[in-house]
Amino acid sequence: MRNAACFLVLVIFGCLSILADDLRQKAEESPFDCAFYLATKDSLRLDKEALANALFEVGKYDDAARAIELDDDEYQNINWFVYHAWLLSKSGNDPIARKYVDKTMPLLKDADFEADKYNLSALASLLVKYGRDDEAMSLPAKSDNPGKTAIDISEKFLDADKPAKALEMLPQISEIGEVDYKAEVIELNARLKQTAKAEQLLAEFEPAALINEPVYHNRRFIIFPLVKAYLALGKIDRAVELWEQYGEKDDGFGWLKFIDSLLEFGRREKAAVYLGQIETDPAILQTEGGAIVERYLKLGKIEKAQNLAKTMSGENDSYRQQQALMIVADYFIDNKNQKSALEILDFAFQRARRVVFKHEDFLSIGASSGTRKVIYLQNICDRLIRLGKFDKAAAVIDSIGSDHWIAREFVLNQLLELTRRQIKTLPRRKIDANIARLQNLFTADDNEAYAISADLGIVELYAGLGEKTKAVGLLADVLEKARKSCCSENYFLLSAGRVFVENKLEPTADLRQALRAYLDD
Repeated sequence: MRNAACFLVLVIFGCLSILADDLRQKAEESPFDCAFYLATKDSLRLDKEALANALFEVGKYDDAARAIELDDDEYQNINWFVYHAWLLSKSGNDPIARKYVDKTMPLLKDADFEADKYNLSALASLLVKYGRDDEAMSLPAKSDNPGKTAIDISEKFLDADKPAKALEMLPQISEIGEVDYKAEVIELNARLKQTAKAEQLLAEFEPAALINEPVYHNRRFIIFPLVKAYLALGKIDRAVELWEQYGEKDDGFGWLKFIDSLLEFGRREKAAVYLGQIETDPAILQTEGGAIVERYLKLGKIEKAQNLAKTMSGENDSYRQQQALMIVADYFIDNKNQKSALEILDFAFQRARRVVFKHEDFLSIGASSGTRKVIYLQNICDRLIRLGKFDKAAAVIDSIGSDHWIAREFVLNQLLELTRRQIKTLPRRKIDANIARLQNLFTADDNEAYAISADLGIVELYAGLGEKTKAVGLLADVLEKARKSCCSENYFLLSAGRVFVENKLEPTADLRQALRAYLDD
């Protein structure tokens, strides 16, 4: 018996050794397999969430799940599965989203911690969508804020046209003491057509005393549920009176929430009146101009939105105006009105190209005219590429007007995308010229990561040209350079994995050698 037991142990050990050897050998075949192997061998060598995210982005959903499950942080894993299930559902991939939800529920059931209320709200929307109503109704017991979660779930049922289920949630939230939740309960009753109950709660509510409490400074959490409750009850005048009496009139965001409440309940004429009122306030227009333009588009006031976007500033360097112009351009693109889209993009470009590029070290993105110019031109260029206006996009790239590394990084990203989108139609001499330009953008004096990024982009161009052996050879060089870099080796290993998978590349001796160096490092 003892000999048999010893033999069995030896067999198991031998099988495990063979499996380990197989995994090691597989890790030399592709960057993602290499990254996965490293993640299993050393918990500190490679970030598992970064690996999971990279695998998810290329559609390797099962591998992404396996990667996140390498981490024993159940709180993080629940959050990851819920967020990515939501992304999948939003994109129409419900079969995989369901799998991720299936992985989430056992983790949540066994958790010895309170889950984040926002993630539970997102999970509830998926459970309701997939007909798992009882599981959705059980979520408040696992929440770090049971009352808020119960309210959110009730709203999910209401939005899914399941009012009976929404009503079943009310007992869980009827005794909540926080003032903002009381307001939400009133709104919920009104929306569920529990008119008598809603009116009773409104009569008992004392908004003036509560809103003016010095310890309660965020009054919008009270006002807007009450405004929507009155709107749901058909009491438009009382809703407006409440806003006029207690709303913060210098708060553009608050105004927009009030206008959105009116739009939600079909009060379009009232919403248009208030939009016209706040657009004349320079301070609100400065901070919320793009949002105001967006609401005019929702109201179908296209010419008004377009004119406001063009006239809200006379400055070349106006972030809010550029934002508003892109909102209008997107509206025209989405509605197949290419002529109007190009006209608004040209207007934006004529402003943006005149911005003088200046940037001081340590300033954050958007804090300098240089980084704002990059944002403006990138937004314009992206939309021109979407429209197939490649010559115009090239002119936008060339207008950056600076040799600063931030400007060259902009040229790198946009020129790569421009060339990638034309890889089948652009003359080869032009492609070669773009590749040469990319190779010469950065020098030895620059951060080495930029030159490596340029080479990684060129790998994609070679692959797109069908020169896959050349592409894999350069990819091996990228990995070798990245491995020797100061702090970017894992980032580029994952980036190389994306390029390898998306372009259906095959391993060569050079690539295996580069990956073997990662494994032996």
